[in-house]
Amino acid sequence: MPPPTMHTKQVPMPVCKYEVLDGSPTGPPVYYATVGQMVYHKWTCEAEQTDTFCMIVHSCFVDDGNGERVQLINEKGCALDKYLLTNLEYPGDLIAGREAHVYKYADRDNMYFDCQITLRIKEPGSEYCEVRLVLT
Repeated sequence: MPPPTMHTKQVPMPVCKYEVLDGSPTGPPVYYATVGQMVYHKWTCEAEQTDTFCMIVHSCFVDDGNGERVQLINEKGCALDKYLLTNLEYPGDLIAGREAHVYKYADRDNMYFDCQITLRIKEPGSEYCEVRLVLT
């Protein structure tokens, strides 16, 4: 009996983006906001193959553009300050988001968000991606 044959296939990586939307996951993009306005932070990844990847958003910082950085989400994907941004929701394998009120640094007009996204191969046969939040 011949040994089993292993087949491999090159799968393109998903393309990911971050958006700030007006008030909800389906709101229009926000380019300018006022302090206190409700916005929705949304991370999405588009993949050519469905049911292949899972994502987790982690290591998020907000920066004032002058080197003043505050960490919002830790390396495990957990929110660090519930008043600024609570734990993200994952309504799909490649979608994460959370509503939050706009805030700003004193004497600064702009804020810059910097987050990491980890993509994993989805377990074969599993219906959902497993999101592990370790609460500390």
